[in-house]
Amino acid sequence: MDFSEVSKTCILTLICRAVGAKKKAYSFNDQKTLELNDLVYGSSTKSERLWMGRINKKFSGLSKKSVKVICNRAETFDKITNEFIERNTSGTIISLGCGFDTRFWRIQSGKYRYIELDLPEVMSLKTSLLEGQINYECLGVSALDSAWIDEVTKKGNENFLILAEGLFMYLQKEEVVKLIQVMADRFSKSELVFDSVHQKYTQGIWKWFTNWNWRMVFDMDFNYTYGIKNPLEIEGYAKGLKVTSSKKYHGHLVSVGINNDQSSNT
Repeated sequence: MDFSEVSKTCILTLICRAVGAKKKAYSFNDQKTLELNDLVYGSSTKSERLWMGRINKKFSGLSKKSVKVICNRAETFDKITNEFIERNTSGTIISLGCGFDTRFWRIQSGKYRYIELDLPEVMSLKTSLLEGQINYECLGVSALDSAWIDEVTKKGNENFLILAEGLFMYLQKEEVVKLIQVMADRFSKSELVFDSVHQKYTQGIWKWFTNWNWRMVFDMDFNYTYGIKNPLEIEGYAKGLKVTSSKKYHGHLVSVGINNDQSSNT
């Protein structure tokens, strides 16, 4: 299958969720993740299967704390999504940088539009593996390319829930700021929800240690490049932004109202 570095990060999270779904101790019910994990493994080369096996072993052993973190994060985003569905008789849910996420099969049903987007290579692989099972919109485009906004707002720009789970920390700060600024300009009565590491992990010894951990544990060379110290700083990125909630979550998980006059509640 020829894993790229980008697809390997998606598969890393997939394996982590699959380990959580298999073990009763995590109480994470996600059968579609188990199915997709098996499909990825079955379509992989021998060397890729060996890598997946090593990652699975690490998530079942020394890195088992990561499983709890990732599964809890997924369940938190699920809860926020379900609350959006309950509040709205209709609306649009967008998952930016979705990777091999299976949230669509975990959330409740309702009259909403569901959209996933990621780089073309990721979306192509995902849709081919789940051929015939995906009945929502998939866009093969970078979250940093505003073409996706043109596409999703053709019939209106209100009542969107935009999810960015496990994405922003791998982007440059100027890229994140610009993306949020564009959202503030293009969406109305909407909400952005994202998680981010603490700013300290993007610099100095903490950044070095994070990169070392990626290389030693996962055989990958990655750094966190975007972090926040105080969630309220997001409000300074553009007019019309209001942090409606935030909580510490191995960094921060932040909900930002976009041009909807919601009050701050941090």
